[in-house]
Amino acid sequence: MLYTRLLALAVVFAVYDVTQANLGQVLNDCEADIVFCIDNSQSIAGSLAGYRPNETPEHYPSKNWRRMLTFSNNLVDRLNVKPGGSHIGLVDFGDNGYFDFDLKTYTTTETVKAAIASLAYRGERTFTNKGLDWALRLLTEAQFGKRGNDVEKVIILITDGEPSDQSKVQPAVDKIKALGIRIVVVFIAATDAIRAKEPQVKPIATRDKDYIRLNSFAELETYYGNIINEETCTRPPPPTIPTTTKAPSTLPPSTTPPTKPTVPETLSYPSTFPPFTTPSPEDLCYECEGDEIDPGCD
Repeated sequence: MLYTRLLALAVVFAVYDVTQANLGQVLNDCEADIVFCIDNSQSIAGSLAGYRPNETPEHYPSKNWRRMLTFSNNLVDRLNVKPGGSHIGLVDFGDNGYFDFDLKTYTTTETVKAAIASLAYRGERTFTNKGLDWALRLLTEAQFGKRGNDVEKVIILITDGEPSDQSKVQPAVDKIKALGIRIVVVFIAATDAIRAKEPQVKPIATRDKDYIRLNSFAELETYYGNIINEETCTRPPPPTIPTTTKAPSTLPPSTTPPTKPTVPETLSYPSTFPPFTTPSPEDLCYECEGDEIDPGCD
């Protein structure tokens, strides 16, 4: 009996050690602003598998929802949450985007984890763009604890399906990426139908290595991957802005513009005029009218 108990205890510690190895070392010096953006849609409950008799839709309707929250907290465990270290915010989305807590609300790892674990399930649609809009606000507005541009900024999107309004997702993503904010996507493709939607989800990630696809919710319990790493704490260099085009060192030969016609300032007159001749009487004769007789007329 004692042997059985000791063996069970050894298994527990072995599992703990493997889990800690998977999680990796805590990044004590990591200074980053990280916002979790969690899908809170109806599809997470699936066929309602995992319901417990004492649970209601307002609480935790499935194991899948608890798995998502536990997965998020496992990532938080790799970070040293403190005023001069990592800051964590949380938003979720369904029919709308929902603000849960900002980057300055909790200043320790344990308080952040407790807040994530208490997130209520909604079971709505999947308006991913509205969640991303809220995540962007937390990372760019001082009222939500946004820090300077020298601090790395990351959104970790955890979702299990395609967005309800795909046309609005790409503009939201483009706005985020233009600001140098990294988007990591964890896509839970639990069915063939959902896996077929991968082309709509994968482009949300900043790079290929920022995209993780899991084939079941159960994988959330064992996958830790390389989501939180040293790169998470390193601000990428700003994008190179092209300089203005320089003028060529040699210019083509200039052409002489056509000469305008010269207009004289004063008009010149001939120096001699033809001789003046006295007109004859006949030239000065006018026609006689009435009683008036021009003396020059015959």
